[in-house]
Amino acid sequence: MTERTKNSIGSDEKNELERRLLAVDQDVRACFHQNSLTLLHIGRGIVFTANPTGTQIWQALNDGKSLDGIARELKRECCVPLREVQRDTLRFAAELERQGLLSLA
Repeated sequence: MTERTKNSIGSDEKNELERRLLAVDQDVRACFHQNSLTLLHIGRGIVFTANPTGTQIWQALNDGKSLDGIARELKRECCVPLREVQRDTLRFAAELERQGLLSLA
């Protein structure tokens, strides 16, 4: 597998980044400590922790930013190829959605 293939995202993933608006579930409470985040879904009893990058993504989603906008912002800060950041941002958001912490707006 070439580096370009490994870091690229497919057109379906790109469409997801551009069109999905996600909202924080009303039963979720966030606790920030140092550079990390702990989320608690009160109704389901789920606890989720995030590293500093995940914390940035969460805060941006909470502010209503798009996944593509978040990925582009992280790319500027982290000097990582955009496709890689887009893929990782989408995966992180998908995991939050799978856990019931985010839903389609």
